[in-house]
Amino acid sequence: MIGALNEYALAVALPSIRDEFGLAVPDVRWVMLCFLIADAVLLIAAGRYGDAVGRRRVMVIGFGIVAVGSIGAAIAPTFAPFLVARVIEGIGAGFLFSGLLGIVRDAAPADKIGRAFGLWAFVGGVAVFLSPLVGGLLTHSASWRWILVFNALLAVVALVLTPKFMPATPQSDRSERVRTGRLIAREPFESEGFVTGTSIIVLLYAAMTLIWFMLTFFLQATFNLSSLQVGLVFCSYALWWLVLTPFTGRLIDRVGARTPLLVGLALGVLGMLLLALSASSERLGMVVGALTLCAFGMAFAIPATNAIAFANVAAQWRGEASGINMTLRLVGSIVGLALTGRVIASNVGSSGGFGLAHSAVTVWVLGAVLVAVAFVVAVIRTKSHVVEVTAEQ
Repeated sequence: MIGALNEYALAVALPSIRDEFGLAVPDVRWVMLCFLIADAVLLIAAGRYGDAVGRRRVMVIGFGIVAVGSIGAAIAPTFAPFLVARVIEGIGAGFLFSGLLGIVRDAAPADKIGRAFGLWAFVGGVAVFLSPLVGGLLTHSASWRWILVFNALLAVVALVLTPKFMPATPQSDRSERVRTGRLIAREPFESEGFVTGTSIIVLLYAAMTLIWFMLTFFLQATFNLSSLQVGLVFCSYALWWLVLTPFTGRLIDRVGARTPLLVGLALGVLGMLLLALSASSERLGMVVGALTLCAFGMAFAIPATNAIAFANVAAQWRGEASGINMTLRLVGSIVGLALTGRVIASNVGSSGGFGLAHSAVTVWVLGAVLVAVAFVVAVIRTKSHVVEVTAEQ
């Protein structure tokens, strides 16, 4: 929920943040970029630290830092201290999420990896479903700052509960191994599935970031929707995560990851193209339909991609592999934000106005191209020997 609040809830509130701080639209991306860059910088090192001392300890540290950063952002009087606080939040997230995928993989037996990542996606879907509603409601009825207060409260509660409910990392999983001084371990990259799955997930995160940053401004400017109404539109994406991911996880265990992945990526391409078409035609129903298609696609593709990536990573490397994977996801998101900001700035410069509809069409066509590239990678790289799980290591 904490990660979703920092993305989806604040995405709904971006126009309000822009208005309060007097920002140009392209500059608003720094609300997300500061957080994502700080998060990305810490993930690999925090994942390695989690392998060494236990992933539970690293999560507790992360919750504490996120709470401090959230309060700082909530009370920031101007944009500069707000961004500093967002960096602190990002540092906390780097600790918090570094070993997340490793934790999921640790808990899953070899024949239930798909179900485990499907359940993880379902829990994430609950957060994605609730976050834009919470963000829209708080922004509409009070202030966007209450999103950050709520985020801090959740972090404090999690900080208290984690030692009670999360088991300590087993001694055998800890980093009692020879180091060679490398910044990034090469061992996870010796798994072909890890390389393939991580490559695909980077492309997907870049594409999906192209949706969320642009969508809020497009909906408010084109259809004059309130923050709460924008949150409801976002839910047309998140709802299908709740419905589909338990099913897709079990399907992956039954038929393998390749077919669900290819189906999901194909649906993702269609959804992004329909979203671009909806920007040119300015039809709200088409926007909802496009988000639904994207949700169907990602509900198949992301659990399958995670299963491919982590099926054969050895237990002692899963924390670091998780940090690498999460870092590269954020690199994808950062690239997506940079592309979106560049497109918006280009249209402002050339037309003297926002050029919103044209920007949206361009951005979402770029998203379709990124998902199409992921589809090509999946066709070429996901063979049976990549997606099957070897014996427990």
